[in-house]
Amino acid sequence: MTRIAPVLCLLASLAVARVDAQYVVTHRVGLRLAAATTTTQTTPGVRLDPQRNPLPSVALRTASGAVGWIAGAVAGGFVGYRVLPHSACSCDDPGLTEALTGAVVFGAVGAALGAAVPLLESQCSFGTRVARSLIGSVVGTGLGFLAQPQESRAVAIPILSITGASLAEWRC
Repeated sequence: MTRIAPVLCLLASLAVARVDAQYVVTHRVGLRLAAATTTTQTTPGVRLDPQRNPLPSVALRTASGAVGWIAGAVAGGFVGYRVLPHSACSCDDPGLTEALTGAVVFGAVGAALGAAVPLLESQCSFGTRVARSLIGSVVGTGLGFLAQPQESRAVAIPILSITGASLAEWRC
């Protein structure tokens, strides 16, 4: 289990990295090329300010990610209890494990969608924001499973899932 943590941290750092594309223009047929210029595609009406402070947007994305995690966990708990096969145990609540499994999975997806919904002054498309948030949420959830003692996982998993989803949007 301890060998997974560095891999998850590497994936999280790659998820928040920004890559600029270059566009090369040709003037004629042949080998002569014009100078390359860096371009950035933006959504119409979105103002990009390179000096802006990203902390308020991360706070807003964290709040919306928390709402998304709660909604996803409630829906996932219901779906997990109804859909997943119950294990044959002689316990008081035979569907609790399945409900918790659904809550964790749907909660991570809900946190990703919740963190990606606010447009703010983002230069990323909605699909890019969802993909980044989903990677961050999955990495946060995986790190939450590494929490010791096991009783603290009930708090660590949601917090790290929501935090991962919102921090993955840092440079968007």
